[in-house]
Amino acid sequence: APLHIPIRNKKESRLSEILRTCRSAYKENEAPYFHSRCIHSKSISWESCCCLPPRKSSCFGLRWFTPVSEVPLCGHATLASAAVLFHKIKNVNSTLTFVTLSGELKARRAEDGIILDLPLYPAQPQDFPEVEDLIKTAIGDTLVQDVRYSPDTQKLLVRLSDIYDRSFLENLRVNTQNLLQVDNTGKVKGLILTLKGEPGGQIPAFDFYSRYFAPWVGVAEDPVTGSAHTVLSSYWSQHLGKKDMHAFQCSSRGGELKISLRPDGRVDIKGGAALVLEGTLTA
Repeated sequence: APLHIPIRNKKESRLSEILRTCRSAYKENEAPYFHSRCIHSKSISWESCCCLPPRKSSCFGLRWFTPVSEVPLCGHATLASAAVLFHKIKNVNSTLTFVTLSGELKARRAEDGIILDLPLYPAQPQDFPEVEDLIKTAIGDTLVQDVRYSPDTQKLLVRLSDIYDRSFLENLRVNTQNLLQVDNTGKVKGLILTLKGEPGGQIPAFDFYSRYFAPWVGVAEDPVTGSAHTVLSSYWSQHLGKKDMHAFQCSSRGGELKISLRPDGRVDIKGGAALVLEGTLTA
């Protein structure tokens, strides 16, 4: 069975805290563990802690941490954990199940990457006056076409006007420093900016573009965000009338995502992963 790892002392450094609880689980359950860290820049990282039953097992416990807090869902670190299990641990299964704060998530092998089976979260229409200060603080006088809110993920989705193109979104300067002061109610934990794609105008063509900001959990801007696409996939599927989509997140690093809405109301998001560094951490 997957192991549950309690985090007790929030004053400890996040890395030391995770390693301490993993070691404790190892001693108590005689199960090995690994800790993966997806580093995007000097200031942004996603950490995951995964306890490992034997190599043939297909079910694991998984938790995610930003530099300042635990989060209920992180696609990037789930992809990294699956990649370590498949390619480093040499797990023999074609599909892995992770027991998480967002329920059971699955990762399965693909010829050119890994496919994550994630929840699909609808976003409800949001009255603009209620979030006007937050949006104005973030993007100034940029024209907005639609505003939605996902209560399941606490993400605010802001669709920019169709008059803008990809280069506008890529070059848009977003003020994240003051967002915590503008909205400190706890209702919003992430800001998604999105834009309709330009089929045929780009090689390759993308159905929609996005950027994602989460200073509420210590991440000014995340390069590529699986959890944001659990909301984006639902929104753009309805507006484009498509189940299969190709998306691009327009951060400075950027990233492509292949999306397929499933008949069971969930979403498959496909991405690639590479093992770039390996080491052993000791006390």
